[in-house]
Amino acid sequence: MTPQDITTTLKTLFAEEVQVAEPDSWQVETDDLRLLVLLSEDRSWVRSLVSIAKAEDAQPYLEQLLEANFDETQEARYGLAQGVLWGVFHHSLAGLTMEDFRAAIAVWLL
Repeated sequence: MTPQDITTTLKTLFAEEVQVAEPDSWQVETDDLRLLVLLSEDRSWVRSLVSIAKAEDAQPYLEQLLEANFDETQEARYGLAQGVLWGVFHHSLAGLTMEDFRAAIAVWLL
């Protein structure tokens, strides 16, 4: 997968909502969603993050989230940063297909 493939995929899914800061980052903001897609400094890994809830609202669920990270989430994880609970998908850019990238984003849209 290339950075251009990421742009194409995001524009297909979100049209005008995509803000591109190529070649390293993309952002999608809608009323219901904030999605960030970032490349590593050496452009070998891609990370997509979607905001889920305020960290304080997630506090009652932290044990379940950590258990899910351990047992169930496979390539996706939950994390806390900047006072927000994020869903995080991290993958090697070279090994990532457009179908897997779309599926990873779709998981957070359910």
